[in-house]
Amino acid sequence: MLSGKAGGKRGESAHYSGREHSRGGHASKGAEPAKHSGDAIEGPISGLEVVSALGERVCWNEKVYRPSHDTLLIVEYLERNPQLVRGKAVLDVGSGTGIVGIVAARLGARTTVSIDIAPTAVRATLCTLRVNGVEDYHVARCDLHTCIREKAPFDLIVFNPPYLPLPESECLDEESLAWCGGPNGTSVALRFLEGLEGWCKSGSRMLLVASSLMDFDRLLKGAGGIRLRVVGVRSFFFERIMLLEGEVSS
Repeated sequence: MLSGKAGGKRGESAHYSGREHSRGGHASKGAEPAKHSGDAIEGPISGLEVVSALGERVCWNEKVYRPSHDTLLIVEYLERNPQLVRGKAVLDVGSGTGIVGIVAARLGARTTVSIDIAPTAVRATLCTLRVNGVEDYHVARCDLHTCIREKAPFDLIVFNPPYLPLPESECLDEESLAWCGGPNGTSVALRFLEGLEGWCKSGSRMLLVASSLMDFDRLLKGAGGIRLRVVGVRSFFFERIMLLEGEVSS
């Protein structure tokens, strides 16, 4: 679940500099994946299958995190609060299959930018956006905000980070990037929060998934000046998943 952007329609300057990226054109509903520029996503997007997840068509394989209960928290909250997305520039960090990007587009986002550190997830996101006919998007491979320019004009940043507490020795392959949150489950989420006020414009909204399996107190302390509030919860016998909302005030 790790995944820069800003940009807008063709001809506008983008506020990211991803090593590998693709910009959206005009794909029709149900279009098949086509050739794209970028080192990792040039040529046909093979090795992926189109599956149904949370009622959406997404591209997926076993190296990509399949949308689950935590993803549903984000989707349901956006659908209940479309004003957060409508006409806005949305950044999806750790895009995975790209499902947040297509939901944002359906709710009227002006543009979506999807980033992920995992090359297969980048390919899956690109495939999903095109299969669903999303016309205005950017997809880039990078580590969190490292490809984002300072004060990029995102209105909403969404991140479903890896949050399972696991030793670093179990976080070495591409597939584990989707769920491995380091020894406390907060390693990736804290790196995201620590840099947020430096590259986001003041007033940007943020949605962040958290879990009772992680060191939640450590996460809250790492938020700095960003006040987080719980806006969604899903409980299971082994964990409690929460959706946190905050506003950048820098």
